[in-house]
Amino acid sequence: MQIFTSMRADLVSPSIVTYNALLHAFARAQRWRTSIDLLNIIEPPEISVTPKSVKNPSLDREPRRLDFLSEDQLGSIREVLGRGIKPDEISYSTVLVACSRANNSRAALSIFYRIQRAKIKPNTNSYNAALGASRALGLWRKALSLFRSMKTNKIERDSISYIRLSVIFEVKRKWEFALDVLDDMITESASARISKPDSASAVRVFNSVIGACMKAKQKECAKKIFGMMIKSDLVPDERTQRKLQRFRLDKV
Repeated sequence: MQIFTSMRADLVSPSIVTYNALLHAFARAQRWRTSIDLLNIIEPPEISVTPKSVKNPSLDREPRRLDFLSEDQLGSIREVLGRGIKPDEISYSTVLVACSRANNSRAALSIFYRIQRAKIKPNTNSYNAALGASRALGLWRKALSLFRSMKTNKIERDSISYIRLSVIFEVKRKWEFALDVLDDMITESASARISKPDSASAVRVFNSVIGACMKAKQKECAKKIFGMMIKSDLVPDERTQRKLQRFRLDKV
């Protein structure tokens, strides 16, 4: 904060790099609310468009002020940041990821909506954070919509994207959608349109698809997926073994 106070005294305009570095510092310190407050100072949020199904009373109140700052310091920040700085992709992504890592899913989705309203193209990290938030809140349709929009907007879908979507389909027993995710990962990876997932990540996706099939009582489908996993030279991990024992898929 001393940096911004000195900028006020010297009438030096901070760059977006400086602003993003400040956001990053608070994010790393797990002060996600402070990051949101700093974002709100120069880009006040509009009326919330967060889905009504996403309930969290603590976030329906006004954002907490930067109460560890004096009024003079707070005024310095408002004055300096008011000199033409606008949040960019990195600004929003930093705050979004911070909210996601702090397991504040509703706040994470709210920031993602703000990115879209600001007509900024979200990057892979932002999408993955939103996918994780949707998964935590049980919003599988929202997660599927985000995943599809990544392809439409030509945003690279990495192994984290596939893992997070497959997990929510397993939890929600959406085995057919889980199969589509696996097929999409295999097809896209083979055509080099996405980075080939490492074996550990691929195993996690296979595990979730197997789990989704078994929870939906599609045992034959689960057997088929397990067979594909073995033929792909993927080594079952501990989670796979637990599923085999639970659903008795030892023999394919």
